[in-house]
Amino acid sequence: YFDGEVETGEFFNASDSVKFEADSILYVYYDEGRNVLMQKVNFHTSCSQNLFLKDRYGSAQVTGFNNAENEALWYSCFVDATLGITIANEGLSPYTVTEFTSAFTTQVDGTVTDDCLDDLPGGGVVTSGNELYVGKPVRLDMTVRQDYEAEAFIRAESLPDDNRICEDSDAYTWSAGNPGDIAQSTPPPTVAPGLITSPPTATAAGGLNATFAPTVAPVAFAPTVAPVAFAPTVAP
Repeated sequence: YFDGEVETGEFFNASDSVKFEADSILYVYYDEGRNVLMQKVNFHTSCSQNLFLKDRYGSAQVTGFNNAENEALWYSCFVDATLGITIANEGLSPYTVTEFTSAFTTQVDGTVTDDCLDDLPGGGVVTSGNELYVGKPVRLDMTVRQDYEAEAFIRAESLPDDNRICEDSDAYTWSAGNPGDIAQSTPPPTVAPGLITSPPTATAAGGLNATFAPTVAPVAFAPTVAPVAFAPTVAP
C-alpha cells in the first residue's frame, strides 16, 4: 500500500493493484530505522463498511479515493484555485515594487501571510500604462462551508529618482464548501498513544493600483497523493 517518509501535513497515497484486504494496519515510526513505534492503527477496509472523506485513523486522515470502475476519477475533499493579483501602473512614470505581500484567511486555519516580492517578473519594474500579474495558488476544503478572504498589499517607488512612494491594497472575500456537517458511520478516532520520544514538528510556512480576484474557478482537484486512498462501494 505505502512505505515511505511523510512530513507533517503531507499527502501520501496508499494504493493496490487489485483491492485492499479486509483489515489494514497503519504503522507510524519516529525514525527512519523504525526503532521507535509511535502509532499502530488497525481499521476495516473491505466493501462491507463504507469509509468517508475526513475519517481519521490515528494520525492519518482520508482525503481522497478512487474506485475500480474508474481509476482515473479521483474524489477529494479539496480543490485548488488560483487567485490572480494584477499590479497596474496608471501613472506617467515607471516604478519598482519594493514590498509585496499577500494574505489568505480561512475560518479554520486563520491567516497566513506570504512575502511575494520575489514572485514578480522583471524585478518588479512596472512601466507607465503596463501591469504585472502574479498567480497565488490556494487550496479550498470543500467539506467545510466557510468564508475565505484574500488580501494583497504593495509599496512602490518611482524611477529613476525614487523620489515618490505610493502604496495600495485590495481584498476579496467569498464563501465555498458544502453546507452542514458530513454524517459519518465510522467510529471516531481513538486518542493517539503516548510517544516514546518527541516527534518532529513542522511550522507553516504560509498612480498605483492593485486588484485581487480569482482568475480561475476552482475545479475538481485530482492529487497524485493523498493520506489514505480507499475504494468504497458507495461514494461519500
